[in-house]
Amino acid sequence: IINSTNKMNELIDDILSFSGLSQKRLSFQKFSMQSLVGDVLSFIQPSVAYPNAVITIQDGLPSAYGDTAMVFQMLSNLIGNALKYSSKKEKPEVIVGFDDQQSAYFVKDNGIGFDQKHKERIFGVFNRFVGQEFEGSGIGLAIVRRAIEKHDGAIWVESVLDEGTIFYFNFKEEC
Repeated sequence: IINSTNKMNELIDDILSFSGLSQKRLSFQKFSMQSLVGDVLSFIQPSVAYPNAVITIQDGLPSAYGDTAMVFQMLSNLIGNALKYSSKKEKPEVIVGFDDQQSAYFVKDNGIGFDQKHKERIFGVFNRFVGQEFEGSGIGLAIVRRAIEKHDGAIWVESVLDEGTIFYFNFKEEC
């Protein structure tokens, strides 16, 4: 009963978070993506839940322009998913960086991956393509997409089943 209650609370929190993005007034500013990624990792505390994971943050991430609270939430979801879905690997790896050719930030993992035919559906609410093996509400990537849309940016994904996933994203340039 307690476990079910905790899952229901998580689901309610995620739904409220998702619905709140529609009404949230954004406060845009230039910020250090390097620092924000560090803050997200301090918040997630991967060494506690994922002690075997190797996390690499590329040096010199370009600054970004956006709502730092919303980008923090978005990064928390992307990095959290990367850690979760690579956790069953012998040597789980997560890389956060910037791809100059794509002009996009990325979060890459060596996790379970997924079939590319789901690359658009994966951002839908309650669309989960894994069984009960991994916890989650199925709202995290919908929150990520909504946050990117609020920044007039783009997000796309490349994945290979059983090899890993890369989420690329960028934001509208500063006005």
